[in-house]
Amino acid sequence: MIRSAFVGAQVVDGEVFTIDRVSLPELGRLCLRNILWDTEHLVDEDSAKATERRILQLLKETIPCLVLELNNAADGMKRSLLASWPSPDFATYKQLPQCVANYWSDGAALPLNWLSSSHTLTSSSPMDSIRIESALSDHFEIFRISKTISTIVEHITADAPSDVKEICQKMLWDAQYRHALDDALAYGDSMSVPVSTNPTQDIIYLPRCEIAGIIERTLKRVSDRFAPKDDVPALTAETAVSISLPPLH
Repeated sequence: MIRSAFVGAQVVDGEVFTIDRVSLPELGRLCLRNILWDTEHLVDEDSAKATERRILQLLKETIPCLVLELNNAADGMKRSLLASWPSPDFATYKQLPQCVANYWSDGAALPLNWLSSSHTLTSSSPMDSIRIESALSDHFEIFRISKTISTIVEHITADAPSDVKEICQKMLWDAQYRHALDDALAYGDSMSVPVSTNPTQDIIYLPRCEIAGIIERTLKRVSDRFAPKDDVPALTAETAVSISLPPLH
C-alpha cells in the first residue's frame, strides 16, 4: 500500500517522474566518446602531432566540465521541489541512511538523501560536489596526466584480449586517434559491471529527463573553451554523435 502510494506521488503533470541510477564511470566515458567526434571542427588536422595534441587538450577538459555540469544540475534541483522529495513518510527507518525500499525492480532502494543531506546527518549525499569530483577525477586521472593518446589507450585496454589491443594499436600506428580511443572506451563500457552492483561511491541518482541535458551541456562547455570567438557552433542533442544513455541494469 505504501509502495503504490509512493508511485502515485511520482506523477508530475500527468507524466511519471523517474529517477535513474547513474554510474559515474559510464557517464564519464559517454562524454569522452562524444567529445571525440563533436569537436572535429576544433582539431588541427595538418599534422598527426597537432591532431593528437588538440585531442588530448579536449579530453583533459571533459571530466572537469562534467563535474561542473553535475554540480550545476544538483544546485538547480536543490532549489526546486525535488529538494524535499521524496517525503520521509515513504522511507524505511530500519537502515541508515534512510531510504525508500524496493524503488527499483531489482529490489534496490533509493536513498532519501539522493540529492542533499537535509534528511539525515548520518552520511553525505551522493550528489555532494566533493564526492562527485573525487570519484570522477580518480577514475579518469589517466586523461589528466597523459601526454600521448597511446598511453591512455594502453591503460584502458591493459586487461583486454589481444585482438582488442592489436586493433587499437594498428589504429594508433595509422594516427587514427579518435577511432583508437573510441574503441578503447567502448571496451571499458563492455566490461563495466551492472549499475546495481557498482561501488556506492560510483553511483549518483538523477531524474531521467536531466541526463541527456547534462551530457549536452558538458560537450558544449568543452567546445566553447576551444572555439574561436564569434565562431561557436550550436551544439544540440541532434548534432551530438550518438548521445545515448548507458543501458539501465
